[in-house]
Amino acid sequence: MRGLQTSRVGGLPSWPNDGLNKEQIMKTLNLARDENLNYDNELTVSFPGTKPLPISLEAFHMFAAEHANNICTHTSGESEKGFKGTQILEKIVIKMMAELAGAREDEVDGYISSGGNESNIWSMFLGREYLNDTAGAGPIAILTSHLAHYSIRKAAVINGLARDEWFTCQHCSERFKEDVRHTYAASKDYSGLHLLATDRDGKLNVEHLRKTILAAIKCGIRKFIIIASEGNVMTGAIDETAEIGAVIKSCQAEFPDIHFFLHVDSAFGGFVIPFLYPEKLFAFKVPQVCSYSVDPHKTGLTPYPAGTLIYRRDERNFRKYLGVQMGYVPGETDGTLCGSRPGASAAACYAAIQSLGLNGYRQIAEQCYDNTLYATEQIGKLGSLTMTTPEINQFAISHAADINFQFSKEFEMKIKLSGHRLPINICSPREHVKTWYKIIFMPHFTKTKVDQFISLLKQELATAKKGRG
Repeated sequence: MRGLQTSRVGGLPSWPNDGLNKEQIMKTLNLARDENLNYDNELTVSFPGTKPLPISLEAFHMFAAEHANNICTHTSGESEKGFKGTQILEKIVIKMMAELAGAREDEVDGYISSGGNESNIWSMFLGREYLNDTAGAGPIAILTSHLAHYSIRKAAVINGLARDEWFTCQHCSERFKEDVRHTYAASKDYSGLHLLATDRDGKLNVEHLRKTILAAIKCGIRKFIIIASEGNVMTGAIDETAEIGAVIKSCQAEFPDIHFFLHVDSAFGGFVIPFLYPEKLFAFKVPQVCSYSVDPHKTGLTPYPAGTLIYRRDERNFRKYLGVQMGYVPGETDGTLCGSRPGASAAACYAAIQSLGLNGYRQIAEQCYDNTLYATEQIGKLGSLTMTTPEINQFAISHAADINFQFSKEFEMKIKLSGHRLPINICSPREHVKTWYKIIFMPHFTKTKVDQFISLLKQELATAKKGRG
């Protein structure tokens, strides 16, 4: 890292023989902080993070100093002795997150995770164990959008359900002058992971889902894990969870021996969708949804780590599939993936939610979305870019005519812009690709910053046009 001291051999600092004094330590820490982005002073258009609320930080520091350990799943009565206070706070947080997702306290179990990756990994484990117990041996098909978060693929690998393999596209590799792999190597027998098509804005194509399920059933698949994205990682599109639930319901009616587990990944959208679309059928408002994840450390304005994983508490008894024997903790099993967890995260989430309330979060969501709509209006006037239609405070842009267009590295660094190789029309996971850039306007991103972004974007496009001309 630029500015950080290195050892005399030219590498990173090694262990000191004797402890350094506070001044020496703080000097390095301050240099490290200077290397990190500053949400107040920089244009960060591709980051789903923002500054935590001061009261949330205060609560986190308050309990971090006490070193509270919230190991176990407290909604189901498990607990480590000595940390009852933060365990109660966690139960309250899960209750409030469940209510936001359309479920009552007595209808769910769950815990505060490290974030969306962990939540998705553990939900897929839950789905695997439930399906194997309910439907017996045999392969499982995992179906999700090709724009789903990469942690879904990671979860499939970790749970032994698929390998993350991609084909090299010779055509696109020649165009971009580097190895480009954009077609997922799905199995022909429909076992493992299958990445499905979307509409032009990145929303899962439900008809493609239905046809894939029927084709898989013909190949002998009897067990399905389906992941819906309520706010996908690239465009922010909200999959139609209710329509997905309807497909599941009709398939179960036609094929009684077919079993499903539906997880909703709302890591980003979970603190936006309920406030922008309170009447929408999302999350647990859809009966077929088994589990749900949302990250307070995004638009919830809490510090890392703070994800939540919530799953139904009903006759299927999902909780019994999670955890192993412990013996030294009341409840005897730990139903979390990571085990020991900071009680400080529960305190931080509680403080943020209680401080802002429903109206406070609604105002934040509306402000972010208003800035997003304003930005898309201004971008539309530029003429040279195409965009997905934003449903929340996120969308994607690319060049409308030039499939080889890429912004300069200088521009990308200046505004922390993130580009991804996605299908030219973004719909089909098997088409050739171009570079799409995701745009996210978080609570710290004011209208003034939107105007700064648009101004820089105009300059970049003008410079690129001049360079081509």
